[in-house]
Amino acid sequence: TLDLLAFEEVIHSSLPEGCSTTILSDSSGYEDAVLSAPGVRGAGTRYRVVRIGGSPFAFHPKLTVLRKGTRILIGVGSGNLTVPGMHRNLETLEVLEHDASETPLPGDYYNILERLQSLVYERNSERAVLDVVKEMPTTANPSNSAPRLIHSIDQPLWDQVQQEFLSIG
Repeated sequence: TLDLLAFEEVIHSSLPEGCSTTILSDSSGYEDAVLSAPGVRGAGTRYRVVRIGGSPFAFHPKLTVLRKGTRILIGVGSGNLTVPGMHRNLETLEVLEHDASETPLPGDYYNILERLQSLVYERNSERAVLDVVKEMPTTANPSNSAPRLIHSIDQPLWDQVQQEFLSIG
């Protein structure tokens, strides 16, 4: 669920100046949010809303990527981009804070952004997803100590969890 008016009033207004913001949504969420919110003023100018296509299923992850200079914050959690999802409901959010000037971005995090880029519905949104991490070095293979971020774009989550568990020994 995506509420662009609430995003503008509550969340975007509190972000630091110069913070790059791109919202990813499936076609259904995009159309509902953009067409049913006449009070929305910043979409397409102060931040981008990008449709993710290429799948008959909903784009369900709640992925937050904020960038300012070499600093990046990536969050993956359960909360919708609504006032209840961000302020009232009991939700979870795993956060990776990263400075690309110090170490490369873990490969799993870059890889999901790269795969999502291939699913961008609008061709005129070229590189819309990767803009937030452009020019940041990445590690090809995350170390065992790096946080892992798995996704279901190419393989079911449970299959990957089983593989991870079996690789522990």
